[in-house]
Amino acid sequence: MGASWVGLLVAIVGVAGTLGAALLTQNRADRTKRMELLAAAEQRREERDHAAELLRAEQAEARLREGMERRRACYIALNTAARQYLTAMTSHLHAVRRARTSTGPSNGWRRAGWPSGTATPRPR
Repeated sequence: MGASWVGLLVAIVGVAGTLGAALLTQNRADRTKRMELLAAAEQRREERDHAAELLRAEQAEARLREGMERRRACYIALNTAARQYLTAMTSHLHAVRRARTSTGPSNGWRRAGWPSGTATPRPR
């Protein structure tokens, strides 16, 4: 068992080391590639989540804007109706005063729909 066995053993260890190194290198490369793919998938998922969050924030802001616009439209309608009511009441007051001054105090009140001596109109 001399030098020939030692040479054969060294050759076997050398071949096994060469093949083992190739296998280890390939295994390490596969693991690295798998980790890169997982990292890329995680980044895509985070980007999708971020985009979804931005979309939700934009939709919430749009709902707030729509609510403000509806409220504004309601306030405009209320203000317009209040001004029209005030204008109608003022016109009615002027009509009552004109009727009162042109026909005398008691007859004018009756023609305008007001009973004499009261401050509220007569029901019709």
